[in-house]
Amino acid sequence: MPSPDDCVIEVATLEQRYAASEGARPDFAPHATPEEYRKWYDRKLKAEFAQNGRWIGWVLIQRRTSGPVLSYLETVRRDGWSKDDEGKVEMTSMYGVVYVFTPPANRKHGYATRLLRQLHYVLAGTQGALPPWPEAWGALPDLPSTLNLPPSCLSYLSSAAPLGFYERAYIGPDENHRLGWEERRTTENAFVRGKLDGVNTSATFGDSGYTAVDIYYGEMLSLASEMSKVEQSALERTTIPPGTTAFRVDPTSEGTLAFIKPHLPLGCDRFPERDTSTWVHGVRLIPSGQSPRPYHATDPICLFIPHGFKDGELLITYLDGWDERLVKPLLAYLREVGRKMDPPCDMVWAWGLDETAGFVQAVCEMGGKYGYRGDKAHRFCPAGVAWYGDAQAKGRLDGLQAWAWL
Repeated sequence: MPSPDDCVIEVATLEQRYAASEGARPDFAPHATPEEYRKWYDRKLKAEFAQNGRWIGWVLIQRRTSGPVLSYLETVRRDGWSKDDEGKVEMTSMYGVVYVFTPPANRKHGYATRLLRQLHYVLAGTQGALPPWPEAWGALPDLPSTLNLPPSCLSYLSSAAPLGFYERAYIGPDENHRLGWEERRTTENAFVRGKLDGVNTSATFGDSGYTAVDIYYGEMLSLASEMSKVEQSALERTTIPPGTTAFRVDPTSEGTLAFIKPHLPLGCDRFPERDTSTWVHGVRLIPSGQSPRPYHATDPICLFIPHGFKDGELLITYLDGWDERLVKPLLAYLREVGRKMDPPCDMVWAWGLDETAGFVQAVCEMGGKYGYRGDKAHRFCPAGVAWYGDAQAKGRLDGLQAWAWL
C-alpha cells in the first residue's frame, strides 16, 4: 500500500463517485439493493443543491497514477453570513463535509485522515490563515481552474464516528496539533425528543388569535427569502465574544431547504421514498381574520418531516417565533398530524434549540428528554467545525437546526 505522503487529493470523476457510493452502501444503507441505491444517488445528482459545482466528490489517490481510489468524501457548498467580534457582518461561503468512506481493504493506513487534512487547504484557499502545506505531503494538488470553489474560513462535518476522530484530522503539520473538526457541546448539537401522546392540552391557535396554515413540501422554496431575513437578523443580534467569528447558513442557498428530504433515505434504509405529495411538512400562523397571504418573517413557523430518520417520528427541521402561549397548541397540532400519518408518528424530535426554549420545556414537561447528540448514550451525527482563520481565534456555526444539517 502506498504511503499517505505519496498520495494527493483530486476531484472525483463521475465513475469514481458511483464506485465509491456503491462501496459505501453496506455501511450507509445495508438493506438497499445496488439498484435502489444507484437510483437514490442519481436523484441526488439531479437535485438543486448538487448543481453549479456545489456538490463535489473528492478522492485520495497515489501520485502519478489514475487510481485506485484510496479514500473518498464529498463536500457541499452553502452560502451564509459571518459576523466577527467587531460586529462586521459579511456574506460568505462555507462547506459541509459528508460521506467520508475508505474501502475496507484500504483502512488503517491513514488515507481518510490524509484526504481530510489536505481538504482543509482546498476549502480555505487563499482566504484562510493555515500553516504552510507540509513538505512531507509533496506538491500541492493541481486542481481544475474551472472548479467553482470559493474560499472559506469554515467547514463543518456531521458524523457518528467516535468523539475526537475528526479532530485528529489536523490542520497543518503534525507538531502543530491544530485540531480539525472540533465537536462542541453547544446548542447546535443539542436535541429534544418526546412522545406526542404525552400532549395534554385543549388549547388551540385560535385561543391566541391565530389561524394555522399547513405547509407542503412543494412550498418549501417559497419560504426561503423570508426565512433568510430571520436568520440574518438572528446573527446581527448575536453578541460575539472576543476572538470569535460566528457563521450562519442562509436558507436561500441553492437547494438547502430541500436538501434533507432526498438525503434522508440514506439514514433510514427506506427505498424507494414514499409518495409524500399529500403529507403536511409544516405549519405557519397568521393573525385570525386576515386573508390568506404568503409567509412573512414575523410569522411563527414550524417545518418538519414525517417519518424523518425513523418511522414513527416527526423530525422538526425549523422552528421560529413560538412564544409560550403557542407552544402547547403547536404540540397538539403535531400530535394530530402524527395521528393522521400512515403509519402514525408518535414521536417528535428537534435539534439546535436552547434548553430554555419554550418548546424544549414543554416537551420535557410531557416526559421528553433534552440532551446532546454527541453524548455516548444519544450519539447521532453531531457537527464538528473546522476553522481556517487565525489560529489564536476560533469560528463557530450558529443556528444549526436540522434544515441546515449535512
